[in-house]
Amino acid sequence: MDPELDQALCANYPKIFADRYASELESPMGRGFAIDNGWYRLVDALCRALQRETDRHHAPQVVAIQVKQKFGSLRFRVRTASERQWAMIDCAALFSMRMCEICGMAGRIRHVTGGGIATRCDRHAED
Repeated sequence: MDPELDQALCANYPKIFADRYASELESPMGRGFAIDNGWYRLVDALCRALQRETDRHHAPQVVAIQVKQKFGSLRFRVRTASERQWAMIDCAALFSMRMCEICGMAGRIRHVTGGGIATRCDRHAED
């Protein structure tokens, strides 16, 4: 993810990304966001919903320990969450499998050059 988008998420959700600048030994989040720009809006919307659940409904404060793509799906790992917050995270993971991780347009899971699996639109299928 571009540094500007990384900084925006950390600035908008400092409690969720409290570990963002920790050492990699303390938290995998110290490595940063291991996703492409196309999922920025999805992660932003997820964080907004998670924080709202904490602020308005006294749910646990979600703290991200890792945000990455694996097998074409968003993996948003956290320390703790309520049942409702876990459902939000699961929903975002499902949405990510239909959203190009490069541009955010409609996509699908594909095998990509080099043997990986990614979610891409037709335009970015070969990137």
